[in-house]
Amino acid sequence: MDLVGPFPVRGSKGERYFLTIVDDWSRLMWAYPLKQKDHAASTIRDDWLPFVERQSGHPCKSIRTDRGGEFLGGDLTAWLKKQGIEHQLTTSYTPQSNGVAERANRTILETARALLIESGLGNSMWPHAVRHATVARNRVLTKVADDMWVPLERWLGKKPPVDMLRVFGCMAVAHVPKPYRTKLGASALWCVHLGLAAESKGWLLWEPSKNVLFDSRDVKFVENIMYGKWEKQPEARVTQQLEEITMHFDLSEPADSEVTAPTASGTDEGSNEDIAADAEVKDPEQQQQEASKTPSLPKRRKQIGGGTKDWVKVKEWVNPTIYPARTRMATRKLLSSTSGGATTEQQEQAQGEDAVLFLGDDQESDDEEPAYCFYAPIQPPSMDHALAGPQRGKWLVSRDAEYNSQMENHTWDLVYLPNGKKAIQCKWLAKIKTDEKGEPSVYKSRLVAKGFQQKEKEDYKEVFAPTAKSPTLRVLLAVAAVRKWKVKQMDIVTAFLYGIVEEEVYMVQPPGYEDGTGRVCKLNKAIYGLKQAPRCWYNRLASALEGIGFRASACDESLFLMGEGESLVLLLVYVDDILLFSSSDKEIDGVQRKLTEQFKCKSLGEARYYLGMHIERDTERGWLKLHQGQYINTLAEKYSLQEEREVVTPLPSEFKLIKAAEGEGVESEDQRQFQSMVGSLLYAAVHTRPDISFAVGQLARVVQNPTEEQCGAAERVVRYLKSYPTVGVQYSASAQLSQKGS
Repeated sequence: MDLVGPFPVRGSKGERYFLTIVDDWSRLMWAYPLKQKDHAASTIRDDWLPFVERQSGHPCKSIRTDRGGEFLGGDLTAWLKKQGIEHQLTTSYTPQSNGVAERANRTILETARALLIESGLGNSMWPHAVRHATVARNRVLTKVADDMWVPLERWLGKKPPVDMLRVFGCMAVAHVPKPYRTKLGASALWCVHLGLAAESKGWLLWEPSKNVLFDSRDVKFVENIMYGKWEKQPEARVTQQLEEITMHFDLSEPADSEVTAPTASGTDEGSNEDIAADAEVKDPEQQQQEASKTPSLPKRRKQIGGGTKDWVKVKEWVNPTIYPARTRMATRKLLSSTSGGATTEQQEQAQGEDAVLFLGDDQESDDEEPAYCFYAPIQPPSMDHALAGPQRGKWLVSRDAEYNSQMENHTWDLVYLPNGKKAIQCKWLAKIKTDEKGEPSVYKSRLVAKGFQQKEKEDYKEVFAPTAKSPTLRVLLAVAAVRKWKVKQMDIVTAFLYGIVEEEVYMVQPPGYEDGTGRVCKLNKAIYGLKQAPRCWYNRLASALEGIGFRASACDESLFLMGEGESLVLLLVYVDDILLFSSSDKEIDGVQRKLTEQFKCKSLGEARYYLGMHIERDTERGWLKLHQGQYINTLAEKYSLQEEREVVTPLPSEFKLIKAAEGEGVESEDQRQFQSMVGSLLYAAVHTRPDISFAVGQLARVVQNPTEEQCGAAERVVRYLKSYPTVGVQYSASAQLSQKGS
């Protein structure tokens, strides 16, 4: 068992937490959204335990939780002892010892986050997304040790039904029963699917125009249209779709149909004037008390008699922000906590129209500080998704600019495809580039050839191209610090397009720019995605540099030197990112000017951010520092560790590397994540964090079959980096340089 939250955005009924419970034998999960932390104990005692013991026919023998006050406070511990139920507790500051629940938290959060992004629903709908994620996950194969099973099937002893599962957040048309419409009223209405109904055999639906939740079993789903996309459609088109769908409804009323009236899904202060005279309505205070005790998605039903009013009207409810599918606010910001003066309403308004919430957790803290709300740029999975989002205008301008660059560069000639030749396909990619603060700086469109369709020895031969090595960069920065060299940065725009293609390669015309003649592009210059593109560009750049007096270093082919003494200039290249080192601004400016004559270049001034590394310098104090603070913060967010407590060592002193026997490791999904995490940590260790080298080296030995303890150890290394994100390699001007070796 574990508690997740508090969330910075309250659910539509005021929820701020959810309680996760996992049955260790079947891996069946339950998720209970809660308004307050102290409701966790009563939910376990009064709701979950009676339910599972009655349904399974077996008494609960033990439960495992962390040492959070919500589990230790009150009378839960005493009650469990009285019932003969063992209460196992994790060791302090070792969340990995509650690994099953921790993993369930991450699984539910990641799934819920994806559901909210895809559907375009606002963050206040997170309780419904969490519940739907739990329902879906209980019905898919799960690997436990060396076995695979469906949790709900193992729990029930039979295959669970899946026929009622529908796409979360898709549009649906609900039939309006006769008691709730006038003679001339609409027989159906648009609504949004939020998952299976908790208390009836039907679906939970949200009617956006009136802001109400209700259950229905007479529904037609439009699963290829998400709410975020539907919201932008013209009203005439929406009306036409409704008419087309309602034509297929069976409008005959079942004799024994049980109709559930819609319920208000937000505040409890709505007006009762529009409710039928014989409606049974509970006062707001009573509703709030009952809702706070209800563990799963409580339904404050307003039972309505045979009135002619069609729907319950809600006087006051905050409509959730609309998020276009698969978009995210490209601003990495931290919302102020409640204690810092920002109200929940202000936090919600601050999110922006294309923000997506990253939810942190605070399982062991007793305070009521809200979890942080992080924003990060999400890379569009395709150009189609980018053009469907709120930044469409920027992406169109970016795509046109890329196409015009191709034309100016004479990248191809349009010809008819010769007999016996095959044209490879191409596509557009969209990428948001960020600066050293994580802020979006460029909306970059790129035309990419599908190089995997090329044939070796026919379409390409050599493909290797050298790039800057990490030791070379560090040596140059150390020398620059001691000798007080200038370090400046520049970028070659559309670098690959300057490479000359020696082979005969054909490509279809770029999508969106076809001329309708059936011709194809015969490539003159390299294009992104071609197998030989990096080598073509390197050869072109090396030739240009040799033409202006540079010579390649014998130690690193990505390092070029020109001149000597005061006029010495060193140039380090990583594909299209270039660093220039010299004691003279004049010499650097001269090189930049000569390169600009041959390529389209962008001068970036003093080097500050290179290959994901921050370069900080204080010339007065005489030091230069290299660190990966932004990379580390992104890493912590990626693995949902940004809210975990700080640690002062990469690994605990008692850690021992014990290789697991075959079949005793973690699930394949956790194994892949462990491998990804270790790879990311290796990148940091090699470049700026030698202090984690031993820990990462130990973990790298078990990437093929990690245990839960080793997965927890990898997370601890990330937490250690997050505790000291700007620690790095610092070079002093007072250091003595000495040459070793030849």
